[in-house]
Amino acid sequence: MSWRRGRGESKRSVPPPPVPARFSWSSFGVWLIARKSDEESNTTQERLLGAAILVFWAILFLPNLRTNPNWYGDEAIVLEEAWTLSQGHPRYGAMREDFLSPNPHPPHYLLALGGMLQIFGNDILTGRILQVMVALVTTAILFWVGTRLRDKNFGFLCAAAFLCYPEVVIHYRWVRGHPMMGMWALASVGFLIQYVQEKRSRDIALAGLMASLAVGSHYFAFPLMGAVILTALLVHKRHVWVAIETSGAFAALFFFWFILSQPGGRSICWFVSRGRPIKVLGRCSHPGPRKERACTGFWWNLSSSPRH
Repeated sequence: MSWRRGRGESKRSVPPPPVPARFSWSSFGVWLIARKSDEESNTTQERLLGAAILVFWAILFLPNLRTNPNWYGDEAIVLEEAWTLSQGHPRYGAMREDFLSPNPHPPHYLLALGGMLQIFGNDILTGRILQVMVALVTTAILFWVGTRLRDKNFGFLCAAAFLCYPEVVIHYRWVRGHPMMGMWALASVGFLIQYVQEKRSRDIALAGLMASLAVGSHYFAFPLMGAVILTALLVHKRHVWVAIETSGAFAALFFFWFILSQPGGRSICWFVSRGRPIKVLGRCSHPGPRKERACTGFWWNLSSSPRH
């Protein structure tokens, strides 16, 4: 069976019963009953598959979550960076963390983890709960991708193969940004498959957005931006700019923030604003104490502590 599905082709694996050739109220009623029972059987199958995936995930990922596997050294680094970032001053020991050095960890995953730590407590179990939830979402994405490629049975096979893989059970418990990067990357691939099948600009935009979120979780996903742009170039050239804008959203925003957070970055903002007024967390068009107060906020505080 080809993995390409046309627009008019039904998504259900079982075709509906044929309409009777000669119309009569009795045959029409039988046809409606048969069609309704077919839809109910498909819905029941979907619910059973979803329940099976959920039970499978709970059995494999939840027991002994705090101690199994053993603590990994990077978990302490990531937890400290996320906790200090949630308080507005990201640090690693005595050094200020700017998401490139001393550890190249982008802020998206750290913000999500820091929010969890603020709500449920600064504990390794909190971070690992976030990781297994990422594993569950990744499983659902794989089920969707497998369904797009073939059918729901194949999607269930993809999800089950992912859950029972031993390396997945280990690495999707450790508190690191790689699993969340993989989750967004798989979502981007799923939208790319949908874009190739249906050629809609919405799908390439969502694929680019997912790629941008993947880069925001870990820099290893950077080549995915090029894959999104190349796919748009090969399928529909008019959608290339949509792919560039969405896939490069995080990189552009992060680069802009990084420049402003460095020593002399505010002076650059003031210099640029002399020619044309701009707004960055407030109006920066006039140098002086007023502008200093207007441009003071959470992201400015990130660069207020000196680097040691």
